[in-house]
Amino acid sequence: MAVLNQKSVLDMIKEFRRNWHTLCNSERTTVCGADSMLLALQLSMAENNKQVKLLAKKIIYSYLNLLVNSKNDLALAHVLNIPDRGLGREAFTDLKHAAREKQMSIFLVATSFIRTIELGGKGYAPSPSDPLRTHVKGLSNFIHFIDKLDEILGEIPNPSFAGGCILSVIKMQLIKGQNSKDPFYKAVEKVAQDLDLRIKNIINSQQGDVAFSATDISPAR
Repeated sequence: MAVLNQKSVLDMIKEFRRNWHTLCNSERTTVCGADSMLLALQLSMAENNKQVKLLAKKIIYSYLNLLVNSKNDLALAHVLNIPDRGLGREAFTDLKHAAREKQMSIFLVATSFIRTIELGGKGYAPSPSDPLRTHVKGLSNFIHFIDKLDEILGEIPNPSFAGGCILSVIKMQLIKGQNSKDPFYKAVEKVAQDLDLRIKNIINSQQGDVAFSATDISPAR
């Protein structure tokens, strides 16, 4: 919608400039006002894109933080329902209360609950009155996605390649069903690409330092 508004303003300015000589002073002031409006629109769009990119970065970083530290409740709060899993405020509140009662992290509570459900059997089944039962589908989706990321870490020994694969899986999860022209779609792709390159540069730099240290050792005399 913002792109259409920008185009219409631009067309209006072009039309005014084409017939500049026929305009009175007050109408010329309108043209200057339209110029200012276009600038404001462009700045607003740039600020919007910046905010969208910050949101994409926060989401991707939160997934990575949760992968490294499952006790990070703040990271979990950022990604529990992104993309939409039907785990809104009520689900998070139920998880938070359960975590407080059991003195566990929210992620561990969610994981324990889903694992118990999957084991089956009356001896393992959660209480029928357990509030988390209403969120089984969404929690299962979330936990299995984190499991998928964990599997990549365990199966791919090359940290650079593993990092790239994890970012790719997170990216695909976030942009699934999104329009490729959508600002969030573009922001997710950009953030994932930049972070992948950053990870590879850090790893290559560390490997270079190790290689340099190995060749810098003086032979024993």
